Amino acid sequence: MSTDAVVIPWRELSADALDAVIEEFVSREGTDYGHSDYALAEKVAELVPDLIATLPAFNAENAAAAWRDYGEIMLVSSCEEAVDVSDRYASEHLQVQAADLDWWLASLSNYG
Repeated sequence: MSTDAVVIPWRELSADALDAVIEEFVSREGTDYGHSDYALAEKVAELVPDLIATLPAFNAENAAAAWRDYGEIMLVSSCEEAVDVSDRYASEHLQVQAADLDWWLASLSNYG
């Protein structure tokens, strides 16, 4: 059995495929994180700098500064709680990638 890694340029993946790869990476259990038990947020926080490092130098520098100075990870227990958090933040740039977009459109009010 070969142990050669398969390299997939992440920029060539669809948004759905990239989301699935990231979710699989951060949620897998086992030896990837040694013997420690990491929470989902900790796994995402560990992954973001590696993704930033793959950007072109200028973009990576700006993304790294933005992540360092403003980056946050919030875990919520329901869609309603996510709406509450999002509306309190009132983000100028908001992306929703969910199955029920009509519900999110009707529920979110403070964005853009």
